[in-house]
Amino acid sequence: MAGERVKLSCLLAVASCACACDRRASVSAEIDAGASAATSTASERPPASSDDARDAGSDADDVTDAGSTAVAACAAPSVALLTAPDDARTLAALGACSPYDPFVTMCDDEQPAAAQCGQQAKALPVDMARMIASALPLDATTTTHVRAIFATGRAKGRRADIFALVGDSITIDHSFLRPFGVASYDQRVVLSPAVRDALLVDGERTVVDLFRGVAIGDAGRGSYDSFRAPRASKIGARAKWALSYSTALHTTPLDDIVTTLSPAYAVIMYGTNDAQWFAANEIGKEFAEQLRSIVDQLETRGVVPILTTIPKHLRDKRFGDCPTQGSTSSNWRYAIQTNMANAAIAQVACERQIPLIDFRYALDPLVAHGVGPDGVHPSLYYRGGGVLDEHGLQCGFNVRNFVTLRMLKIVRDAVTAPL
Repeated sequence: MAGERVKLSCLLAVASCACACDRRASVSAEIDAGASAATSTASERPPASSDDARDAGSDADDVTDAGSTAVAACAAPSVALLTAPDDARTLAALGACSPYDPFVTMCDDEQPAAAQCGQQAKALPVDMARMIASALPLDATTTTHVRAIFATGRAKGRRADIFALVGDSITIDHSFLRPFGVASYDQRVVLSPAVRDALLVDGERTVVDLFRGVAIGDAGRGSYDSFRAPRASKIGARAKWALSYSTALHTTPLDDIVTTLSPAYAVIMYGTNDAQWFAANEIGKEFAEQLRSIVDQLETRGVVPILTTIPKHLRDKRFGDCPTQGSTSSNWRYAIQTNMANAAIAQVACERQIPLIDFRYALDPLVAHGVGPDGVHPSLYYRGGGVLDEHGLQCGFNVRNFVTLRMLKIVRDAVTAPL
C-alpha cells in the first residue's frame, strides 16, 4: 500500500515538477501529471493562554517530533510534493517568519481576493487532471480491504446507497454537498461535461444521481437523502468529539450517525481544529490515534471510512502572522502544524488501507490556496457550492464537493465490481 501511493506521488513529481516549484505553473505541465491516474462560523480554538500552556515546551522539542511526523511513510501528493516558499513542514521554519516573507506576502496579496473566486470575466483554466488525481486511486490491497468492510456492512444492514459525513465546521457547512440533495430548491447545480464524465457510474447516471433522492426515512427531522441528512459534525469539533460519549443520549456522535443513517460509507475530515489545539509533538500521536479510533469503530460496524486532508491555514485575524515573545500562537505556526496534521491523516489512511481524498492537493493551485477571507474555511463561489464548472472550481467548497463525489464514485465502483 505504502509503496504504491509513494509511486503515485513520484509519477506526479516527475511529470509535474512545476507544481513543487510554482503552484501557478502552467496547466499544460500539470495535465500530464494527473492524467495517469467561508461561510460558516470560524472554527473554535482554545484561548491563547490555554494554547500557550499546552505548548509550553521548547520549540526544539517540537522540531524533533514534528520532523518525524511530517515524513509520512505513505505520502499523499500534498505531503510529498508541496514545497512552495509559503509552506513549511517543521517548526524549524518558525524563526524565518517576517512581515515580508512569502507566507505573509501571499496572505496580503491573495486572501482578500478569495471572496471573488471564480468571478473573473474570463474563467481561469481548471486543472481537472489534478483534481481527479486528488481522489487517490485505490490500489489492489485497499480495494480488497474496502470490499471486506462493505461485505461486513451488508450483513449488518448497511445501505449501499447511503453515505454519512463526519467532521467540523467545514463539514457542517451548508455549501458542502447539500446543494445536490432533493428539495435543495435554493441551490444551483451545474456539472461541466468534464465533471460529469468524471462522476459517471454507468452510461447515463452520475454518482449524484445514485445518492440523490434515496430516502433515509425519519432521520431526526423528516425524510432526507444523504446530501441533506443530519451529519456527525460540529463547529469547532476536533476528532475526539466524534468519540465522546454523551451521558444524556447514551451514545457518541459516531454511533448516533451510524444508527440513524446505516450508511455504507463515511467521509471524515478532522484536523483544522486539532492542529491548533495540540502541541506540535502531539499531532502525530494523539490526533493520529483518535483518527485510528474513528476508523476502527466505523470498520467494526461495517462502514467504509474515507479520510480527507484539510486546507492550508492562512491569516486568521485573531492571531499575528509571526510568533511573538510570550506567545506561541501565530498563523505561521498553525500553517505548519496543519501540514503536520495532513501528514498524520495520510499516514493513517495508508496504514489502515482506506480511501484518502487529498483535498489540500486539489486546492493548492487556487487563489489563496482555495481558502476564504477568514483564513480557515474554504472559499465559496457566489452562485453556490453546487456549481462545478470552470468558474465554480476556482473555489474551495466547490472543489471539495467535486473531489468528494469523485471518491464516492471510486469506492462505489470498487465495492460493486465483480470479483
